[in-house]
Amino acid sequence: MVSTTALSLPSQMRCAAFRDNTPEPSQRQSYMVQIHDNLTPNLSNKLAWKPQTKADLKVKGLGYRVVAKSDELLVAKKWVNVPEAGSVIGIELKKDLTQASRRQGEAEFIAFSLASNFPFLQLVTDMKRGGFAYYKQHDQQGQQVVVEQVLVGMAAFHDFLKAALSDLPSVLTNAHAVVEIVQQLQ
Repeated sequence: MVSTTALSLPSQMRCAAFRDNTPEPSQRQSYMVQIHDNLTPNLSNKLAWKPQTKADLKVKGLGYRVVAKSDELLVAKKWVNVPEAGSVIGIELKKDLTQASRRQGEAEFIAFSLASNFPFLQLVTDMKRGGFAYYKQHDQQGQQVVVEQVLVGMAAFHDFLKAALSDLPSVLTNAHAVVEIVQQLQ
């Protein structure tokens, strides 16, 4: 069973819900330089950033396809030719943080976490005010739940990303890990 925590946006992060808030290509380049700087040399040997990656999967038992696209995916190098299967972290860049971008981030998290062989983290940011993080954890009853964490300010966003990168288990960043070991992580 998967449930979603319901969080209200802090007042400084509230804005109009329906507008095209995809960053311009020039913004995307400068934003991603800042994000790529968080990847340490040790991790960059084992993980790679893949831009504009799509997850296209058929959901078992539902009979329809789920498609999601992430602006950037951090992928285990062993899986670079099938990035959605090796994805670890997804980043969605927005001009503004809106209710619609929250829902998009949550939907991308669900699609990529279903497609990936690894535990997955989805981040949504405007690179100005902070962002949102989506990940799975177990509740007190042992059920997996989707957590939405509001990251107020870019310092909080970068601290969260650095902590997430430093907490990656060594087997997750091992480009030569066999599939059976990876499956044990889920």
